[in-house]
Amino acid sequence: MEMREEYVVNNETSIILPEFDENGRLLSVVMEKSQLFKVNIEPTKLIDHSLRRYGSSLRGANDGSRTLLGEISMAPIVLNLTQSLYWFPHMSPVREDCVWIAADHIQDYKAIDKKQTEIVFTNGTTIILDTSFIHLTRDILVLSS
Repeated sequence: MEMREEYVVNNETSIILPEFDENGRLLSVVMEKSQLFKVNIEPTKLIDHSLRRYGSSLRGANDGSRTLLGEISMAPIVLNLTQSLYWFPHMSPVREDCVWIAADHIQDYKAIDKKQTEIVFTNGTTIILDTSFIHLTRDILVLSS
């Protein structure tokens, strides 16, 4: 799989997954369209890096979301308003196993069991995440509002 040293999330990016390399360093696996590649940056730092390129920061985006939505546990963020880049973490972003998801690339989602949800992306790719259907639905509905 291709390794990149730098990357900026864009409107073709649909998910950022955490992965540890052979040395135990946390990297990002990015899906852009149907292509997968690695980025030599932790997922949450990659989101922050992208936000800074668009003129914000993860802290600023979180503060803005919480101002608009109130104190919710995993606040969705606006990466870039003009490009309609709305993202949310599937769990707390401070956790190493946090997956970041682009709301507009979700085609469908369904419960697998009480603690797992399958997401179908617009490119046909599916992924099963360790998150409840209710939790994921809440995040998606917040972004749709």
